[in-house]
Amino acid sequence: MKVVVLALLCGVALGQMDFQELVGHEVHALLQADSTLSLADCVSKCDDLFPMADDRDEQATDHACHTECTIERWSTSTHTPPAPPSASGREPPPTRWEVRDAIPDEGTTPY
Repeated sequence: MKVVVLALLCGVALGQMDFQELVGHEVHALLQADSTLSLADCVSKCDDLFPMADDRDEQATDHACHTECTIERWSTSTHTPPAPPSASGREPPPTRWEVRDAIPDEGTTPY
């Protein structure tokens, strides 16, 4: 029953945003509720929010949770990926996509 309700809620939510964005919103909420969560705890709690029966879907949610937790933890830490200098000589803050591209493979941490 829980899986059906979750699937229905995800279906409604996905009609208005893509899955990665949905995971990003949930990760943001997790870290708002507890800003001391480690990367591993964030990924675990996020993964618990999206139980999947199919192994491929579970791997996709695992990856999405790892990516979004890394982005959120990275964006709130003092470590940011390098950004190209702007015309003014100051470095602009990295975009969400630049941060995502700078994330190392799972199993390693960027800091």
